[in-house]
Amino acid sequence: MTLLTAWPWFGALAALVMIFWVASGDRRKASDPWWWLVLLLPVYVLHQFEEHGIDARGHVYAFRAALCDTLHQPQATCPADEAFICAVNVGGVWLAGALAAFASRRRDVAGVAILGVPFVNGVVHIAAAVRERAYNPGLLTAIALLVPYAVVTMRLFFRARVVLARRTLPVIVVGGVLLHVVLLAGLMLFSRGSISRPAMLALQVANGALPFVLGRIFLRAAPTE
Repeated sequence: MTLLTAWPWFGALAALVMIFWVASGDRRKASDPWWWLVLLLPVYVLHQFEEHGIDARGHVYAFRAALCDTLHQPQATCPADEAFICAVNVGGVWLAGALAAFASRRRDVAGVAILGVPFVNGVVHIAAAVRERAYNPGLLTAIALLVPYAVVTMRLFFRARVVLARRTLPVIVVGGVLLHVVLLAGLMLFSRGSISRPAMLALQVANGALPFVLGRIFLRAAPTE
């Protein structure tokens, strides 16, 4: 195990501590959507552990092998190497989670757009399982954590009229979809020699800010009555 593959264990431990710290606070905050937005990162990190730590079949670091199979690439030469996986997850996803926590503290409605990251990722896992009629690394936490968390948090924001559902939901979904599109596009461009490896890794890290940027551009607070 190297530093590029040890992060899921450190992340999972930190996620459990963070969830315990948040949950041990004022229970009345559980109805506050901003309180839930702070949980985006630890919830997602637990999902990452099933993907890149130990999956439901007991396989270690299983997601990379599944991704390389999807790309029809042998693992030895697959462009989705350990550095790519680390850049996507520790760089991009953790950046998105940190921006969600920042938005929660500032009550910045742009943070609501970041809910598309767990929602779309969870849907992708479930759709792949239905299509292949087989388990994929991350499926259980996609069903039990990602999608329920995103749906509950979105509903709280909509019910509290922090943002308007009909205007905000498309931004949430588009933000999550675009993040995944950029992720794969960067990988494909690198595999074809169109961009360098450092540029591809930097793109994956910066990609984590994409939903927040979209939220800043397109989301506005709901008008007060």
